[in-house]
Amino acid sequence: MPARTQPPHVEALRARLIAAAEDAYEDAGFAGLCAEGRWELALDAMRALDLERLDLDTPDEAPGGSPAGTAPFDGGEPPPSGP
Repeated sequence: MPARTQPPHVEALRARLIAAAEDAYEDAGFAGLCAEGRWELALDAMRALDLERLDLDTPDEAPGGSPAGTAPFDGGEPPPSGP
């Protein structure tokens, strides 16, 4: 089955979601969370992205190394899980 080419904004959104999940998973590992906890924080990071604020035309990272619209896990309380 041939790969479908996605519009650039869809690919940019996918890249931002993946980056948010990867950053959260890695940060949670540094904080000592188990694999399940790391996965939960990765999901929370994707849920927490402010999709309306994302500028999908510019894939540059926001200051601090996180993609725009995300915040790295600071080792404190994790964000609440969505419904």
